[in-house]
Amino acid sequence: MGMTKKDFIRLADKVREYQEAKYRNHDIELEEPFLLDMLVEFCLEQNPRFKPSVFLGYVRGECGPNGGKVK
Repeated sequence: MGMTKKDFIRLADKVREYQEAKYRNHDIELEEPFLLDMLVEFCLEQNPRFKPSVFLGYVRGECGPNGGKVK
């Protein structure tokens, strides 16, 4: 089953948290690693079997979507 409206709202909340943190800490450079950490946290909340290493490896282009070799 795909993400529901509730899931999309929760993900949007995480993005908003990122934007608010970036605004509050304008003197601190917040980049993608911070956002990716929040997204990983969200995904783990949704599914405890979520594999952060596979997700992050795929985002970085280090592996395929299932953790295998890049085609």
